[in-house]
Amino acid sequence: IPRYDAAMWNSLRKRIRDRVPIFGDYAIAYPAQTAGAPFAPAPQLRFTAEASWLVMKGRLRDRRGASQFFDICARIAATGLVDPSLSWGDDYVDRAARSESKTGNAMIWRAIGTSHHLAYVASRLAIVGAP
Repeated sequence: IPRYDAAMWNSLRKRIRDRVPIFGDYAIAYPAQTAGAPFAPAPQLRFTAEASWLVMKGRLRDRRGASQFFDICARIAATGLVDPSLSWGDDYVDRAARSESKTGNAMIWRAIGTSHHLAYVASRLAIVGAP
């Protein structure tokens, strides 16, 4: 999924020459979460890349259940986006790609993606001046 937040910021930065706009975002999810009936969702991760979001989700009715998380992490790790030294979320994905961690739950999956996003965007802003 394209990262419209980063594209819009870069476009604005190119138009405004006299100052650099401040970057701010909602990380990987809108902050106001709706509360509904509790259920166990399929394993999923949202991973930030330079110009896109990598969103991977298991199947709710897959007999492997939460262990699909290991497959998702292996696929994300194979993209080269995972840097275990960047954030605890990246480290978790790196270990899960080798089935060396727990599968976690929806709260952990959201925290992993948020950890990666915050570290990734902060690093890019500090190093290249763009989210």
